Amino acid sequence: MLDLEIDRAIHDKIVIEPIERPTQSGGVYLLDLGNEQPEIGKVVYVGPGTQYHGVANIVGDFVETQVVAIPRIGSFVLEVDNKKYFVTREIEILAVLKYKNA
Repeated sequence: MLDLEIDRAIHDKIVIEPIERPTQSGGVYLLDLGNEQPEIGKVVYVGPGTQYHGVANIVGDFVETQVVAIPRIGSFVLEVDNKKYFVTREIEILAVLKYKNA
């Protein structure tokens, strides 16, 4: 078995660690009725940006520790050291989220 860890994100890629959603809330089970909810996760690595049409390096808007929503389909799932990560392009991020009491 290879002993690997993620070193960094490249270009305009972002590595996101999923945040597990509760399946139970106050004794009531939340049912998945087929609603296609986005994945929610914490940004752990941000790539340095990308050059477009010879323009200087375009740096992204995201920083590590932000909580973001990404589509379920379209992100690459990467498993390293028994931990699941999503790797996606910056443009694929749907929203930046924050905790209500933060």
